[in-house]
Amino acid sequence: MKPNKQVIKDLETEKSELSGKIERLKKFYNKVANEYNTIGHLTSISDEQCTLLGMQLNAMEDYEYYLSERIKNLKLYDD
Repeated sequence: MKPNKQVIKDLETEKSELSGKIERLKKFYNKVANEYNTIGHLTSISDEQCTLLGMQLNAMEDYEYYLSERIKNLKLYDD
């Protein structure tokens, strides 16, 4: 197997795992947001935790985009 092919495979695996984590985190974040919108305050987590959760979600989505671009670029030059 060519070195780039293995790197691409590893990056695709990492991206897939990250995508699953992002989806689970989004579900929890949406649950918290619905709680806030329904009763006007948070009971399951603190405001600070909610802020950190949003920041973590944004960072994970940014990294997922980076991985997608890296995979795409490696595939371009793999031929």
